[in-house]
Amino acid sequence: MTSVSGTHPEPPFWHALANGTFMLPQCDQCQTWQNPSAHRCTACGSESLSWREAPSGGTVFNLMERHIAPYPRNPGPTAVIVVVDLDAGPRLLTEMQVIPGHLEPGTHVHAVLPGAPGPNGLPVFTDQAS
Repeated sequence: MTSVSGTHPEPPFWHALANGTFMLPQCDQCQTWQNPSAHRCTACGSESLSWREAPSGGTVFNLMERHIAPYPRNPGPTAVIVVVDLDAGPRLLTEMQVIPGHLEPGTHVHAVLPGAPGPNGLPVFTDQAS
């Protein structure tokens, strides 16, 4: 358990992912899980948050496939950017490791562990069993 402090709380999130653990801030007062960038509890307003291991799964809320290549005749790779409703509670913007066109809202996904930021600087999730 690490206290959330300072102006940029995301590094513990990335450090934990790189080491194979999914961690989020959790309110010390009401135990509500928070988004990695939270500075105070969204439920009770407390500023007392601690980083704790959290469930790494979630459900796709919404998604957007974005073609990266500039030429329509050669569409190139597709990044699938997804909003995930985490099993722990908060929503998180992520990238997916899936075949484009084979993902839909309601699909259960989980964080890739150990993980690092994907090409768009977001945490990477997959719909495949680990």
